[in-house]
Amino acid sequence: MANDIEVFSNAPLPAYLANTDVAELNGALTSHASVSFPVLSLNGKRFTVVRGDEKKVVMNPRDPDSTAQYIDVVLVRVPKYTAKAYYTGTYNADNEEAQSPICFSSTGIIPDETAKDPVCSQCKLCPKNAWGSAVDASGTVGKGKACKDAVRLAIAPTGSLKDVMLLRVPPTSIRSLGEFGSQLTKHNVPYMAVVTRISFDPNETAQKLVFKAVGFLNEAEFKEVEKLNKDALTMAITGETPEVLAHLAAFEAKLKEAPQQAVAPAPKVDKVEAAVATGKVTGEVLKEVVEKDNKKEEVTEVSSSSEVPGLEDFKF
Repeated sequence: MANDIEVFSNAPLPAYLANTDVAELNGALTSHASVSFPVLSLNGKRFTVVRGDEKKVVMNPRDPDSTAQYIDVVLVRVPKYTAKAYYTGTYNADNEEAQSPICFSSTGIIPDETAKDPVCSQCKLCPKNAWGSAVDASGTVGKGKACKDAVRLAIAPTGSLKDVMLLRVPPTSIRSLGEFGSQLTKHNVPYMAVVTRISFDPNETAQKLVFKAVGFLNEAEFKEVEKLNKDALTMAITGETPEVLAHLAAFEAKLKEAPQQAVAPAPKVDKVEAAVATGKVTGEVLKEVVEKDNKKEEVTEVSSSSEVPGLEDFKF
């Protein structure tokens, strides 16, 4: 850290401070610090590392005059949530870093408290999160959603595991990421234990990523990534900050406390009518039809008119 105080490197920590809860005591002080981290951008289908105002395109090590066709990284942390972001005006996937969403959610369930202008209280009820709400630059309504999905991955270069950065997996690549996870699970391999090669699908014009395992980490590297997985900076990268998780927990608790509406019982379905409607006749349905016909043919025996009210004047 550039602002490290020299005394910390020249003297050991005093013994009386060994058992002090520093995080608790310094909480108010550190709350004023802004969290920043590098971002791996996909602008123009090129891998670009963005650190503040500095942008550096990843070049092909075998051909320094061309951009990298793939990158080898370690997935330090993958959140269980799908983040969402809604931008006013025309959204440009190739220049996402230059835009600021007015509404966003790190969990995909409710807007973050820091969202500038929340559109709806719940993402699943939001009209901007509905299919067919997307509008392109020409004003044409598309099939997609105006609110963009993304998975916030915390990744690190294989040669520098502590250099953790953000990679937003675009909606066109979320399925590919899920399929990659299924492959790893099938072979009983945790995602943090492998070197993951990320490339652009050459058959797609959009930013569609391809994920492929190309090797294992050694034991020391794996243990280091395990520690980084729960690091505060890593959690900030994936959007799982204490504030976000506390906000979500409060929302879920409020839902549980709210009175539940009684669910009306499902209407009784006549088996014969259902069979006629679907064209599927089972043995059980045939049995019911026969039983109904037999009941229609039954005749009640009456020995005298006095046994039937209203028929006293009739003789049998």
